[in-house]
Amino acid sequence: MILTRVSFILLIFLLQYPPCLLVGETESTAKLRFSPSPIVYGVSPLGAQTGTTTLITVEGINLEDSPRLIFSQSGVQARILGIERLPNPPYQTPRQRLKFYLDVDLEAKLGSHGFRIKTRYGTSNWISFALGKYSHVEETSPNGTSQDSQKVDLPVTVQGLVERGGRGDFFRFQARAGQELVFHVEAASLGSRLDSVLEFLDHRGILLAQNDNFFPDTRDSVLAVPCPRNGEYQIRISDRGGRGGRSFAYRLTMGEIPLLTGVFPLGVRRGRLRKARIKGDNLGTETLISLDGRQSISSKDHLQLGVQTPLGQTLNTQNIALGEVPEILETEPNNRPTKAQTLPVPVTVNGIVGSRNDQDLFRFPATRDKVLVLEVQARRLSSPLDSVVQILDLSGKPIPRAILRALSEDFHDTALRAGSLLLNRFGLENSTSYLPLDFVFLDRRELIRLDRSIRRADHFSVAQGILGQRLSWLGTDPQNHPSHGSVHKVQILPYDTLVKEDFLPNFTLYYRNDDGGPLHGKDSYLLFSPPEDGEYLLQLEDLENKGSDRHSYRLTIRPAQPDFELFLDDGFLLYVDGRASGARNPNVPRGGSVPLTVSAARLEGFNGPIQVKVEGLPPGFHATEGIIRPQELVTTLVLSANETAMEPSELVDLRVVGLATIGGHIIKRKAWDPLEPLNLVSLVPHAPIVPWLEPADPIIRSGESIQLTINIQRRYGFNLDVPFILQNRPAGIWIEDSGSNGIVISKGETSRTLTLRADSWVQATTFPLIAVGRVKSEAVRRRRSGAKAESADYSAFPILVTVEAKED
Repeated sequence: MILTRVSFILLIFLLQYPPCLLVGETESTAKLRFSPSPIVYGVSPLGAQTGTTTLITVEGINLEDSPRLIFSQSGVQARILGIERLPNPPYQTPRQRLKFYLDVDLEAKLGSHGFRIKTRYGTSNWISFALGKYSHVEETSPNGTSQDSQKVDLPVTVQGLVERGGRGDFFRFQARAGQELVFHVEAASLGSRLDSVLEFLDHRGILLAQNDNFFPDTRDSVLAVPCPRNGEYQIRISDRGGRGGRSFAYRLTMGEIPLLTGVFPLGVRRGRLRKARIKGDNLGTETLISLDGRQSISSKDHLQLGVQTPLGQTLNTQNIALGEVPEILETEPNNRPTKAQTLPVPVTVNGIVGSRNDQDLFRFPATRDKVLVLEVQARRLSSPLDSVVQILDLSGKPIPRAILRALSEDFHDTALRAGSLLLNRFGLENSTSYLPLDFVFLDRRELIRLDRSIRRADHFSVAQGILGQRLSWLGTDPQNHPSHGSVHKVQILPYDTLVKEDFLPNFTLYYRNDDGGPLHGKDSYLLFSPPEDGEYLLQLEDLENKGSDRHSYRLTIRPAQPDFELFLDDGFLLYVDGRASGARNPNVPRGGSVPLTVSAARLEGFNGPIQVKVEGLPPGFHATEGIIRPQELVTTLVLSANETAMEPSELVDLRVVGLATIGGHIIKRKAWDPLEPLNLVSLVPHAPIVPWLEPADPIIRSGESIQLTINIQRRYGFNLDVPFILQNRPAGIWIEDSGSNGIVISKGETSRTLTLRADSWVQATTFPLIAVGRVKSEAVRRRRSGAKAESADYSAFPILVTVEAKED
């Protein structure tokens, strides 16, 4: 009844004070067909030179109402020149081209930054943008062959576009004998689709050197070559797959430029100084530098290292770890159990896998039931090492971790990508036995836990995960799985359990890890519960048995410290378009609400509840609070704005915090976004839909079901279908009548009644249930699921659902 009354008041208000119309439309013709979210599709060029003014062009949709550029770094100002509408076939949604001058201070920070475009309809998606110190020139066509290559003077940054598939861009220049030339590409790191390849040629077109990828985990290429003689040379940049087009832009910096390619050791203990050896090109004669762990920095675990050389600051920087425990160097030989290096605990070892088939072994003490963390840092610090760690006894035998007792056996009917949350359907008759929070063993290799489970033939299963990646448990690794792979629902038992053999298999897991998951990537991470007091061996090697003087690492062994991290995250999927709901940059409609999804990484054994709330909102804005329950990773809040809310005079940072009790102390952590900086809260006009749920305070009993109704008020003439999802449901609470397309209020309709069911085992509880509806963009409606966060999500205010346990 309360929600109905609020909706009635809201309707009266809208009749008296109609919302603003779309730009360029009159009161009689205004009609909203698709999401009004401002979206930038591309920026040209991808960067600018410090101390200059650069003409920048941005293209996108919904950009034309009072656009303003918000840059992530100081020392950068934009002057809007104008905006024009462009043809956008086959879409009805107009496309705009925005032009502005970008004034960059000479002392502005170099490197990769970014911006958003703010309009009356909110702030846009994040756009990466680089600042460099060398002269910038634009690529000019034609330059697709060595005969018509573009002449440039070094050093220079060329900003260009591989326009046609199967072609590349050529540049020619003069160089001196003995000069060490560096060619450095920025493309994929700035959101370009280009997978760059560099080819260095002499004046006759003969290939002298080439590079595809240099640094790990990026498709951008780097090439450093000494010039054999005075004269003219050429460089060619192309796409590895022979592709081209408007989205294949690049920045190519070239010249006798200092480049940092390696540092050893990869870190320093916090509060200390230590010497480190650097490698690279054009660095001068000095190869030793000081790593200063005394610096005051915002990041809790790393700092950025740039090196000053006779030729100036290095073109790039490298992340350097800040450690919390004593540090030592690896000592060779240590590649056999009898030669293992003895370590104290806690400790960080700085080492190198120096050659092919090399492995490093370390001997360390451990105490029964005192959990140790064993963590490698390598790929995250630009080392090419793809580490694998394993715990052995002193004779070299692996230590068992757990037994997985199979409870059912099925198969998955489609291929699964490594890290994907969506698991599709399981194929056999046992599929209905899977429940939320069940552990599932995929292809006898990867252990996952279900967040949502199949209840009908057209349902999907979803794995628990954060930051768009599924979590793998007990040291197993996120992997690609072929279609029709095996699926076992399993029970986790202690490693020494005697399990009776039956027709279903049992599996033994050992203390081994390759990839550490969303927070660690290719770096290994293990929690070790020693089976008994004594000494153990840790074996570290490269997954593909590679090694070199660049394959460096930091191995830390320390006692576990339960904790958590909190993220502004894309916390759910709507299967109809495959895009997660955004929480990074909320555009809050006046008189309406949007969802704010937050996820937690539970660290080193912490499994308690986490209270989540929003701080620092301006007058007229409000947010609900949420709880991430034990065993769970995600919660959704609702962020709202009053009808009378005013546009804040200053930018409003999105500040979300989580509080939990750990070891008798209240721990507070701020949510952060590892993918998109500059997270803002904006006020926008009224939404095209206003959803609400009825009844307001429903009661459901375990083993029974109730009816809920999702209602929407349609505005601006919006009359397309709206898919919905219900957030914050505990395990065992599910929707009976939702299929592969989810819950949809169809075109022309204003409500949908559905059945909410509680499994018989669900315990008594209360929880806020939130209905989130999606107004899709035109591109998404045309099944272009890769569109950049174009849809807009709107939320109903939560209702409080009470679950009454079934009486015995």
